[in-house]
Amino acid sequence: AAGGTLLKRGRPTGLGLLLILCFILFAVSFGTWGRVAAGPNAPPWYDDPYSYFALGCCAVGAPLLLARALASIMYERRLNMFALMSLAVAGALGLRQFWEAAAIVFFFVLSEAVQKWCVHHTSTQAGALGGLLPSSVVTVGGVEKPIEQVQLGEELLLKPGARVPVDGFVTSGESSVDESLITGESLPVAKRAGDAVTAGTTNQTGVLTVRVGALPADSTAAQLTALVSEAQSAGGKREQILERFARWYLVLLVLFALCVALVPLGWCDWNGEDESGGFIGAAPHSHIGERDACVTWLHRALAIIVIACPCSLVVAMPITYACGVSSLARWGVLVKSSRQLELLASLTTIAMDKTGTLTEGRFRLHQMAVGAAAESTERVVQLAASIESLSQHPVAAAFLDFAQSLQVEPLPVDGFLILEGIGVRGVVSGVTVHVGSERMARSVLKEAARAAGER
Repeated sequence: AAGGTLLKRGRPTGLGLLLILCFILFAVSFGTWGRVAAGPNAPPWYDDPYSYFALGCCAVGAPLLLARALASIMYERRLNMFALMSLAVAGALGLRQFWEAAAIVFFFVLSEAVQKWCVHHTSTQAGALGGLLPSSVVTVGGVEKPIEQVQLGEELLLKPGARVPVDGFVTSGESSVDESLITGESLPVAKRAGDAVTAGTTNQTGVLTVRVGALPADSTAAQLTALVSEAQSAGGKREQILERFARWYLVLLVLFALCVALVPLGWCDWNGEDESGGFIGAAPHSHIGERDACVTWLHRALAIIVIACPCSLVVAMPITYACGVSSLARWGVLVKSSRQLELLASLTTIAMDKTGTLTEGRFRLHQMAVGAAAESTERVVQLAASIESLSQHPVAAAFLDFAQSLQVEPLPVDGFLILEGIGVRGVVSGVTVHVGSERMARSVLKEAARAAGER
């Protein structure tokens, strides 16, 4: 995010200061319109103090515009829209239309600032992916070290509640892992030896030993974070078409402007008349202040360059893409590229995962079916809620909320034990209670049947 934000520790950065200064100078330069309103009686530009504010705006912001244009010429060997904007600024200055030149410069600086802010804001939002990776890891031998020193094939120890630091495979242990960050699915996934785990997910219940399959920089979380930066830098299809169009458009525009300026010189008389007896016509121009037909055509050539500059496209398109990617990142949607962003305009049908996307991703227990041997639904809920009150599993909150809706208070628990990957167990009022998965239920029923047969 370095260089992307307009503020650093509460103070404006270089680009932020440039935007503020250009805004002040450009805002004050609006006073030049008083001179335009005066018409032929307007004083010359050098007697108008507001003209100097417009020139100051150009002097402050034009170097950045010129640098962008020269960078494309020197490193990419091509002309872009920034070169055309630079030419338009020069033309406006040649016409002594200083406010128009300041407007081009100001809106260019504004677009740069907004685009940089969007990139920084997106990096902040997407940085949550990279920020979820722990700064240190614990090896099987109990040694703690920075995550940057992790090596391929190394085995790491993951305790309950720890973030998975790398992509890898479980070598021992059983647990449930929250993969909602990557998949969007809120339901925890059971993991045992041989199963794959993904960096950025959360180990919930048991202790796992994980063999490193990819370095943190190559993990899924790191790749997802990089997608945002790629989407910001890779222009959309329309933006790329605009860049290709600019290569030829700028050349043709300059050639046309040269023709407008040079071809009439063959008939031009610098005394204000031409060989055909007034072909050109020397009309007075307030911005020129003289009746010179030849100079008039030169001014017309410059005016063509200024008018033909597509400043709105140059300013609007990058901002649109950057802000679009930024907004989606704020809502938790990562865009692979700006081309995918363009496809949203033509979508007619959207299919999406419901859990955690259209819903909150929080589990709720709406009803419970109990066997004939149970005393009552409230009794079963009380026993289950008592055990789940000590559990950190996401489903545990659903039991507690359901018990609260029935006005059932949990009871004290003795001998609470987490059965890794399958559930929890404890003793409530002398009754051994198991709460867990179907695999756990089958195991408990199997043990009960075996105990009954031994009797």
